[in-house]
Order: sequence, then structure tokens, then C-alpha cells
Amino acid sequence: MSIRTDVASLAALAKVLRNRNLNQSFADVVRTLQKQVPYFDWVGVYLRQGNASELVAASDQDKQLEWEANAELRIPIEDQVQQQELGKIVVKSRDPLCFDMTDVSTLQTLAHELSQRLSLH
Repeated sequence: MSIRTDVASLAALAKVLRNRNLNQSFADVVRTLQKQVPYFDWVGVYLRQGNASELVAASDQDKQLEWEANAELRIPIEDQVQQQELGKIVVKSRDPLCFDMTDVSTLQTLAHELSQRLSLH
């Protein structure tokens, strides 16, 4: 299962590195992951706004889920220097047994790159 995540994350990472518009980068990440990984039924990127989190990009138009996920990953986007969470990548699936450790590590690599981009802004 995780090979698709690796390929999708590489494609998303390439878009992040090429695109100077940070909001477009977030949209590219969610669109690419959701489109290329069949068990990623919903993908969102949240950014910290004070004490709250704001959904800045989502793989569905309404940014709402009308179903309950059976599996979910929350990958923090962290500023390693200041030791603080900047946001998170959230992936949800209807399949309860779909994620593995490679999915987690690949998404962590993508989150790290997003944190680097956020630190530059």
C-alpha cells in the first residue's frame, strides 16, 4: 500500500519545491495525495492560528466530511528550531486497516518540507 504514498508524496514534494505560492503548495499536496493514493479518502492541511487550527486546504470542495473515518493520520508540521507545531497534515480513510509505518514516515518527510517553506515566510 505505501508505495503509492511514496510516489504521491514525491509528486507533491516536487510541486511544493517548484511553487512559490504557499497556499497553492498546500492545495497541490492535498489534491495529489488524495488523487494518487486510493485509500486516502480525505486529505487536509491545517495551520495554527494562535491557539486554534485553521483548515487551509482540503481534498473536497466543501471542506467537510459527511462520513466518519475508520482510520486517520495526523502528521505534525513542526518548526524544529523553535520546537513548536505550525500545523498538521490530516489523512482520513474509510478503510480501517490501510496505513502502515511507511505511510507515516513518507508523510513526515512531506510535513518537514512544508515546515521549511513555512519558516521562510
